[in-house]
Amino acid sequence: MAIRYMDEARADLASIILYRIEQPLPDPVGFVGVLRQKISHLDTIDHPGRKGRVPGTKEWVLTGLPYIAVFRREGNDVKIYRVLHGAQQWP
Repeated sequence: MAIRYMDEARADLASIILYRIEQPLPDPVGFVGVLRQKISHLDTIDHPGRKGRVPGTKEWVLTGLPYIAVFRREGNDVKIYRVLHGAQQWP
């Protein structure tokens, strides 16, 4: 199974890096690496996540962090559509 980041998810990760640089918070790039590592576990778990707020998606809370990954399984792929802070209002 492959993890694929859609354009909005890649933009979310870039925004997280920029936010952490502006604050300044330690190791912004490393922090996003931790997020991606946690997301990578989605391909090893059979039925993770809760029903998403957007129809057809699921949301997975990234343990120990205030972020969620919005995703959908499609065939052998897990497509990541968003990586959002839990306090963000969306969609």
